[in-house]
Amino acid sequence: MNLLECTSKEQISWQWDYTNRCSTHHGSQTVTFSYGDDNGVFVYAPKPAVLNEDFLMICETTKDINGIRWRQNGQNIAFLYTDTCFVADDSKNYSYSCKEGQFNLTIPKSQLTDELHGSLWTCVNPYGGISNELNLYVNNGPEGVRHSLQSSNLIIPEYESSKAVTCSSDCNPACNFTWWHRGIRVIDGSTLILTNVSKDQTGTYVCNASNVIGNPPKITELKAKTNPVMENDSLDLLCKADSFPTSNVSWIQGNTTLSYAAMADYHYIKQAKCWDTDTYTCKASNGHGEPVSKAIDIFANLDWIIE
Repeated sequence: MNLLECTSKEQISWQWDYTNRCSTHHGSQTVTFSYGDDNGVFVYAPKPAVLNEDFLMICETTKDINGIRWRQNGQNIAFLYTDTCFVADDSKNYSYSCKEGQFNLTIPKSQLTDELHGSLWTCVNPYGGISNELNLYVNNGPEGVRHSLQSSNLIIPEYESSKAVTCSSDCNPACNFTWWHRGIRVIDGSTLILTNVSKDQTGTYVCNASNVIGNPPKITELKAKTNPVMENDSLDLLCKADSFPTSNVSWIQGNTTLSYAAMADYHYIKQAKCWDTDTYTCKASNGHGEPVSKAIDIFANLDWIIE
């Protein structure tokens, strides 16, 4: 496919040739995009708005203009000049940046709140031409996961059924729920009911809430199988992170990243030596929120032999 013409943001045309063993086929296609009312300004956001994350909006221009004015719900909030990116009449203390044909507005995560949900954003050129409207939809990852029981313990006579236990969370978009028992998925859905209960169903049941936004990682466990460890014995470290999507876990010994252990929730040394005594840090990240880390001090003792 060969791009023939791209005259503006409003129209793109191309032609194509397709050849097989028998014949050659030709074709052409024109697609028209309507960006505002052909006023030379267009607003979009590269990524969705998520609570506790910075949010970027971009106003692009297709005409030779010396600046744009940002508007929120029809009210002017700032004017940006093209040459120097000088910001005037800033009423919100947002962050701004510019490059040729592009004016960026960043709402810091400290100011991105539910109050902005549903707000309408436009940019205006100096001649009064108004862009399309961007509807700001503030997404919220799972927060405050909770169950419907009044206590954390539920006693069920053997061979009988439990009452319904419902899991809920604050999510936007709505969350999907999954119940787990001893690392095994029990049921997909917010409601858990156990029937014909047997003793092997005793234990802790965990409700996981997730949506398309996800939630930042939280390190729930960091431990060593043995600490201190004797020289030439194996050293086993385990790090567990609760997050959605699943976090990448990496290990740092002192100030050195252990690249061979990247993306693994465990770290293993077959035969520990005295120089393995150090601080080991587990770091987890999944692209939501800031990476988190937790450290543990490991001591490898010499195995003294007295003759």
